[in-house]
Amino acid sequence: MKKSLLLIAIVMMAVAVNAQTFAIGPKVGYQTQTLSASGADVESGFKNNFTAGLFTRFGISKFIIQPEILYFRTGQVFNMDIDGFSPKLTLNRVNIGVPVMLGYKFIDLKVFKMRATVGPVFNFAVSQDNDKEGFPDNIDVDKITGKDFSVNGMVSLGFDVLFLTVDVGYSFGLSNIMGDQKINVGGKYVDIDESRQNMFMVTIGAKIFSL
Repeated sequence: MKKSLLLIAIVMMAVAVNAQTFAIGPKVGYQTQTLSASGADVESGFKNNFTAGLFTRFGISKFIIQPEILYFRTGQVFNMDIDGFSPKLTLNRVNIGVPVMLGYKFIDLKVFKMRATVGPVFNFAVSQDNDKEGFPDNIDVDKITGKDFSVNGMVSLGFDVLFLTVDVGYSFGLSNIMGDQKINVGGKYVDIDESRQNMFMVTIGAKIFSL
């Protein structure tokens, strides 16, 4: 992973040095998250959340690279069946996402531009806790959390109108955010199945500085 991050950093620096255009600005948006799981009955996937952050964009001819940093919250909901009980576990996470998008502008007019992008998203959970409902008294789930780091892939379409920029994307989990988690039920361990973080996201940004 460190080698991958170093390679991305080198590529970004090379693009920045040779960039013909540059823009930076804030962005806000709305994301709808879903959860794919194996064996666990997921009630409603991830909650809908507001997101905010900062984007930069470097361009060479019609090609772009767009690194971003985004803040967002997720709430992963599991329904379970344990020894006649039907408890609910919600994993709440505060995340920092770092997308590094590579794209191509297939419409490039003076006042209107449209592009397609693809790239990895590196997610860091800066805090997390869980809410429990209906668990038997002998089950301690307070310490159940997800991994602090996960990786997604993302595809998106975007367009610019003057200084405003809009992106509509889908981010799909490439790694399991729960790891090998088990609940101890009177000496019997119950698995929390593999979980991947998937999101639809719509954001709007403003280029507060551009070249």
